[in-house]
Amino acid sequence: MTAADATRVYLEVGKKKAFAAAIDWPGWARSGRDEESALEALASYLARYAPVVRRAGLATPSDVFVVTERIAGSSTTDFGVLEKVAAADSQQAKDANRHADDYMLAVVLFASSLFFAGISTKLHGTVTKAVILGLGCAVFLGTVIWLATLSVNVTS
Repeated sequence: MTAADATRVYLEVGKKKAFAAAIDWPGWARSGRDEESALEALASYLARYAPVVRRAGLATPSDVFVVTERIAGSSTTDFGVLEKVAAADSQQAKDANRHADDYMLAVVLFASSLFFAGISTKLHGTVTKAVILGLGCAVFLGTVIWLATLSVNVTS
């Protein structure tokens, strides 16, 4: 088993309780009295978590863990609730939001090009029609070219 095959986890450690949570597997988190018992609890729940993962068509995560981050917990952690977000989770969310924002902008630009095309049909001067239609085509082509340069995130 290599480190690349291990399941990445983060620990949120309070004074009375600790949580271990798998970064790449949402919902797979368990608590314990300390770091070690939290990791043991996480491993013991793999058997319950694995059927859901398999049903989704994904490979079962490893029961070998690599702790990528330790976060200081608070009274909320001691109460039994995860409070903080790991930096890796936060970065994944930021990347996903940026990716979604890019595509939303593309939708707006495509709608703008359709707007220019529609407006050009209502105009009377041929030069004005051609300019507005040309602007719409330029926005459309520019958006297509820009979309072609965006990175594609493929998760397996």
